[in-house]
Amino acid sequence: MDGRDGGIHREADAITAALFRAQGEAGVAHLYLTDRRAFDRRMERGRQHFFGPPTGAHAVYLRSKGIID
Repeated sequence: MDGRDGGIHREADAITAALFRAQGEAGVAHLYLTDRRAFDRRMERGRQHFFGPPTGAHAVYLRSKGIID
């Protein structure tokens, strides 16, 4: 990874946060930028509400990242 990659990710993160803000989700935008694990946990809880708990390799991956217990 060269020095430019970090800038690309920061710019993409800023665009994503701006989209959240444009939808009236300033708190989610702040969480996205300041605490990605908490953001991911919140999004996963929402996903589980509609689709149920993850299984198999997906559950293993989410546990390895600390997104689910």
